[in-house]
Amino acid sequence: MPLSSNVLKGVKVLVEKPKVLSLKDTDAFLEPAEKDLDPAIEKQLKWARREAEAILAKAKEEAVGILAKAREQGENLKKLAYEEGKEAGFQAGYDDGLSRGQAEIEELCQQKKTVIKDLQETQQKIYRESEEVLVRLAFTIAEQVIKKQVELDPTTVNEVVKSVLKEAHAGESYLLFVNPQNLEEVLRIKEELMPFIPPGATLQVLADPEVTCGGCRLETDLGFTDGTIESQLTEIKKGLNLS
Repeated sequence: MPLSSNVLKGVKVLVEKPKVLSLKDTDAFLEPAEKDLDPAIEKQLKWARREAEAILAKAKEEAVGILAKAREQGENLKKLAYEEGKEAGFQAGYDDGLSRGQAEIEELCQQKKTVIKDLQETQQKIYRESEEVLVRLAFTIAEQVIKKQVELDPTTVNEVVKSVLKEAHAGESYLLFVNPQNLEEVLRIKEELMPFIPPGATLQVLADPEVTCGGCRLETDLGFTDGTIESQLTEIKKGLNLS
């Protein structure tokens, strides 16, 4: 070793008679008495001992530093592993939460579509029902107005009778039935009605309490025509799809 080389360099060795040691003299073998050593050797031994102690101290210091550094690196690795695990766990939780959130959003969107569809169907149903109710109401009002009108204006029956005679336009014998309240008015315009029947045909105007005021019923040898207010309102109902 270099240390041994430095220790022995320039040392003058004295050859003495061999010394016999007993087992009891082990300490003397390990640590020779200063009086038995050459001063130069003793000096070199002390220097070597100091060097060894310095090297040992430095080695211990370096070992302590290495150990501390290793511990620090170990803690850093533990922190890094913890952070990585924490980040991985956070990412996994984030991904799972995002996936669940998207699923809930999709479910809510589907529920919203269903609700909107139900609302639209309900709205259309309400419109249809409301429309039918309004039409029925309007028809009822119109029916009352018509009946009141024919009661207040006796001449209303004249147009009804003319319309019925136009539709018949065939036959030789015409029997026209009107409400007793309208009999006088229809007889008054009988001559105006003759052009509406075929030439040579006869026309008789008769009272019938079953015929509503303002309407009429026509019978010929070829058929029957209902010109009552009720029959006309029934036709209007059919046109409005009212049962």
